[in-house]
Amino acid sequence: MTDAAGARIYDGPMADRLRVALLLSTSHFEAFYGDGLGLSRRRYLEQYRNDWSWDWCRMLAGENVEATIYVATRTTGELVHTEDGYRVRFLPLSALTEPWVRFPWLERSPVGRYVSQLVNAADMLRTLRRGLLDDRVDVLCVQEYWTARLDLLVRALDTAVVAVDQGLPDRHEIKLIKRGSMRRTAAVVVQTEREAAKVARYGGAAQRIPNAVDGEFFTPDESVSVGSDPVILFVGRLHDAQKRISDVMRALARLPNQWRLEIAGAGPDHAMLERLSTELGVSDRVRYLGFVAESGALRDLYRRATVVALPSAYEGLPMVLLEAMSCATPVVGSDIPAIAEVVHDGRTGLLVPVGDPARLAEALAHAAARREELGRAARASILDDYDQPVVGPRLAQLLRGACSAVSVAA
Repeated sequence: MTDAAGARIYDGPMADRLRVALLLSTSHFEAFYGDGLGLSRRRYLEQYRNDWSWDWCRMLAGENVEATIYVATRTTGELVHTEDGYRVRFLPLSALTEPWVRFPWLERSPVGRYVSQLVNAADMLRTLRRGLLDDRVDVLCVQEYWTARLDLLVRALDTAVVAVDQGLPDRHEIKLIKRGSMRRTAAVVVQTEREAAKVARYGGAAQRIPNAVDGEFFTPDESVSVGSDPVILFVGRLHDAQKRISDVMRALARLPNQWRLEIAGAGPDHAMLERLSTELGVSDRVRYLGFVAESGALRDLYRRATVVALPSAYEGLPMVLLEAMSCATPVVGSDIPAIAEVVHDGRTGLLVPVGDPARLAEALAHAAARREELGRAARASILDDYDQPVVGPRLAQLLRGACSAVSVAA
């Protein structure tokens, strides 16, 4: 059996399978996937396969672990079995969270955000418990552990909880009871060694198990020709405070006129970026592709690009980075832990300081000149350390260990 992207999904017997649920961090589906990415529920279920949760489902299936994606919703709850073999459970919320939906400014302060997260977790608790019971879940994986959601769930549930890092910065999060929350988790999965050290300071036992890419799907294709005019590709949510797309535009303005920028994504800063491109005089060199939900179309963009730029201020371990490198497309990223632990500067890609368009422009030109060399090394590094058949067994072992540890303690 294969999924919508053509990747293999395990379709073996259910006996003795470990069952896990992956609880997404968004307050509700409509906030991130609907308003943020412009996805309807139907399109999300039928086409979208582009984040860590789908990849975890896919690679865990090969290890005889059944994973179900859990996501809160402001509309109806349901368990969906997709045609390509995935399971998604929508957890309906009540009117309890409505004030934070109607008045988002309530979340601007750390205290307001913490209260919002706490109320959101409390609101979904009843339907979450029912889902865990109906799905016979052994382990609940909670995305982003610096939030109040982990603080509540790890105390309110009998199910083993594994905390999962996907890049949420902790600087402005309230951590008064985080030490107790970390001690109650069965395991903590992090993306970087720096994050593991931070978790250890709060009493958590973290293991670095990075996001992984399907190296059999995201491959180079020698039949795809790269155009004579260099193309910079950016893929991600148009949230400039994190992704620093404005730095890519300012770098583009420093490069010769034949250089182009393609932006694949949607988000709140689209209009701002359009204004900036006009101010910089590069609007005719920028192409907005919108959000690309289909994995095959995204793979084609990587293959045709001269270089992929990801100058983010912070990240977990971005799938864009892994996918581009797996396609043997060189990457230029910011010198932050989540990227620097994957990209070996000068060998498998190039790193630049955050917020330095001049250095970014130089690195983009350098990467274009070394495209074949950098791309070949990048592809090899992905297959060695970040391919799903490499990462999947490690992740499955951790989850089985978390389940066993809780069973013994009980």
